Amino acid sequence: MNKELKEALDVLEDVINQACRVESDDDPEGYYLDSVAISAYARGIKFLEKHKRVKIKSGFGRMVIAKFIKKTVLRELLIKEKEEEDE
Repeated sequence: MNKELKEALDVLEDVINQACRVESDDDPEGYYLDSVAISAYARGIKFLEKHKRVKIKSGFGRMVIAKFIKKTVLRELLIKEKEEEDE
């Protein structure tokens, strides 16, 4: 992954976190991401999933519910696998 794509993904992740994060006592992690049926947010979440940054839990069209994949060794391995698939 080139440096510019990584930076763009980091920025998009921040935007989605700020715009779509919903705090929830019912969720084990205390939050989820909701696109609130805004197509730009849904597209952003889907793009982050394509790059292994989030896991979509449910979705239909522009209505998307997701969770971040924790920044762990596993996440880094998923990202590396995606990069190798793209080559």
